[in-house]
Amino acid sequence: MGPIVVTAGETFVDIDAVACAIAYAELLRLHGREALAVFPGPLNHSVTPCVKSLGLSYETVCPESADSFVIVDTSNPDHLALCVDIDRVSEIYDHHDGFQIFWQERLGERSRIDMIGAAATLIWEAFERANAGVRISQTSARLLCYAIVSNTLNFKFSLTCERDHRAFHALLPHARFQDGWIEQYFLEVEQAVVSDLVSSIRNDTKVANTPGLGENVAVGQLELWDPSELLRSRRKEMETVLAEISERWLINLPSLKDGTTIFLSPDPDIQLAITEALSITFENDVAIAQGLFLRKTYLPLLRTRRTETK
Repeated sequence: MGPIVVTAGETFVDIDAVACAIAYAELLRLHGREALAVFPGPLNHSVTPCVKSLGLSYETVCPESADSFVIVDTSNPDHLALCVDIDRVSEIYDHHDGFQIFWQERLGERSRIDMIGAAATLIWEAFERANAGVRISQTSARLLCYAIVSNTLNFKFSLTCERDHRAFHALLPHARFQDGWIEQYFLEVEQAVVSDLVSSIRNDTKVANTPGLGENVAVGQLELWDPSELLRSRRKEMETVLAEISERWLINLPSLKDGTTIFLSPDPDIQLAITEALSITFENDVAIAQGLFLRKTYLPLLRTRRTETK
């Protein structure tokens, strides 16, 4: 019997996917199973130097002898790592909307897709159910904390719930951070984006047939402390990169500084979809929404809104 492969998407992985896969592989090993995390795509800007300094244990190539697959932080069958045999997926842990029924029919209770702030919260809850919380390593505890802070935008994101807060505070004694670690993390994220803007955009942009937007739309996302300055100084560069990915594109830029989200797109149909769903107005291809919006929250709103208006 080969190893259980814990993996996510093909094109890139963010801190939530990294944390979930590495920590869950550890949990499986604690129960005597051979397991490893596999990331075929690059680590994006959310996996910062302070995260990498933990000494991440993962592979980039899936072993041919893989026994089964556990999917984390994604549930779209079209976006899974290419090595995944969908008929051998044994579990899934995700917090994105849209494919609950598909996986529920396949996996039953082994499909855990909940609309909460971070998939990392689900992995900690798996440790608790297995009575393995006290055995979690400091590395996995820190990874899950980083993922929860990142995906909840430091607990300011609308989908953040009590489960995220509870998991975070339960993990802290095992993580044993020094003071100032959250601020350090978000500063490193912003520095990574600014220092290599092209790669940052490419590694956090998804191209898909998106209900409410249409086919082959590139949807980018950069969560920053103050994206307004980046937009002012490097807008043309951003537009060029996104246009190279797809003719039709959109990027959202949540601002942790003031709790707003900037949307940028030159496409009239995309602008109309955003306007209808969020009641905001574009000017010079830019719109600003009150509140922090990520892809996983506003894309379902577009799908629902466009369906209702047909």
